[in-house]
Amino acid sequence: MKQLLLITAALLLTASLYADCKSRGLWIFPTGHTIKQNSIFVLDGYYNSQNIILGLNRTHNIYLKSGQKKVRLLVTEICIGEFYLSQAVLKPETTLEAGLEYTLYIDSLPKTETLERYNKTTHKFEPVRYKVIAGNDMEAPQLSGRPKELAKQYESFGCGPARHIVFSNPAKDQSAIIVKTTVNNLITGEETTYYIKPDGNKINVGHDMCSGAFKFADGNEFEVAFSFMDASGNLTAAGERIKFTRLMQSTPPPPACEVYYEPTFKLYIYTRPEKEPEYPGGSAAWNQFIKNNLNEANLDGDIDCNVSIRMIIDTTGAIRAAMPIRAGGIVRFPNANEKEVLRLYLNSGTWLPGQCGGKNVITEFEQSYTPCIIN
Repeated sequence: MKQLLLITAALLLTASLYADCKSRGLWIFPTGHTIKQNSIFVLDGYYNSQNIILGLNRTHNIYLKSGQKKVRLLVTEICIGEFYLSQAVLKPETTLEAGLEYTLYIDSLPKTETLERYNKTTHKFEPVRYKVIAGNDMEAPQLSGRPKELAKQYESFGCGPARHIVFSNPAKDQSAIIVKTTVNNLITGEETTYYIKPDGNKINVGHDMCSGAFKFADGNEFEVAFSFMDASGNLTAAGERIKFTRLMQSTPPPPACEVYYEPTFKLYIYTRPEKEPEYPGGSAAWNQFIKNNLNEANLDGDIDCNVSIRMIIDTTGAIRAAMPIRAGGIVRFPNANEKEVLRLYLNSGTWLPGQCGGKNVITEFEQSYTPCIIN
């Protein structure tokens, strides 16, 4: 829980922390900021937030609002995942008006629940808003072929494994795509349907450490059917079902890398990788960067010049978050020296990412720097 609060604070900076954020979460599709007049929506709820999904338009009215204009969202389908996930497919009761910006609302949410999404540009959580573009999208996604099984993935973590069967994603569309995925257990006959957001040209069917649409319990023989739906609800079926087996034996766990799962962002964050992130060129290049970019006019030699910075660096080497640390805690009101060092880190560009088991991983780590001569 301590580490979860740290990453939440890192991303929100001075915003409030959510003490219960580990047990709930809401996510909305489409994830973009523009939609057509006939857009549909898919709302996911994790763990305790599944109660919100099941109570939509009964105990929790859901709607879009622009000024005094209010458009109710109708629940057209409910999907129950096999591992702490549920979702609702939603359709506006009336056509959305072109040119307006609508905000998504859910009434009577618990105090521990928020309906927001993270803005990677502003590094803040913001209300869910959409700008409506004129016209209706009536064209279904196009397929360049049929999905094919690419790999079976199994990763061991402290709280349990993550297991996925990876399929190719042959679908293209002008809008965002979500994949209606139906898995049939050929041993028990049980069938589960869930809308999965593809990962680029891949479809990951399965579950993460803490939640997922499909758990692959009771047997080793399954088949899957895919239909590709765009942001306006147009569907293209992929044809015949594909038979597959789950990965029965786990691959060896990675080396002794410490990791925790952050459910709000669905990220595994490593606090002790095999190899920590590094500035390109090593310490010599980093010292040269500081020499070229440090603004001494921003420093105050009369206060503590020992500055520690905690960073989250993703698998591409990009800095997702950075914050000053003092006595092991996040500094909400940094002093002049902390502000200047923080500015340097945030403008330092792309780093070499941390690694575990030979793979790039999202890493949380700290560095210390003394930017001035202590009086």
